[in-house]
Amino acid sequence: MPARRYGASHAAGPSCWAPRGQPWAGGVAEAVNLTSGTQSDPDTWRLRWRFDAANALSAAPTIADDVVYVGSGDNNPNAIDAATGSRKWAYETGDEVWGGPAVSGGVVYIGSFDHRLYALDAATGTKRWSYETNFQISSSPVVAHSTVFACSSDQYVYALDTSARKPAE
Repeated sequence: MPARRYGASHAAGPSCWAPRGQPWAGGVAEAVNLTSGTQSDPDTWRLRWRFDAANALSAAPTIADDVVYVGSGDNNPNAIDAATGSRKWAYETGDEVWGGPAVSGGVVYIGSFDHRLYALDAATGTKRWSYETNFQISSSPVVAHSTVFACSSDQYVYALDTSARKPAE
């Protein structure tokens, strides 16, 4: 049996997330019901839903307010209804999105291989702002103390004020 990575979430009840896919193939996110199987035999878990992305899902999802947020190799961060698995929105960046998103204050923060950190409205996916770095962002941003922190492959850590949209001083 191939190795799988699982991460628990309690946003929509007891669930387990299994990102599947390879960087060269399509990706699938699955949500299963933890109450219908055992941890020692995850193949007996009952599938709640499946979301089929157009390309690889390479990072763990972030769950906030019953919505699953995940990036994809098809250049899109996606918002997925945690109960049904249906896409709520997708936003097309200029390149692949490999890091996981951070969600804070109704905003989704996600980096892209197009060298940009994006701040997207969590409800609609509308771009609030973006910030260009000198190289791709493949890691997951973190939000703390009204600042979003992002690492770029240009060897810098960027700290941006979440309200002013400029590097924090």
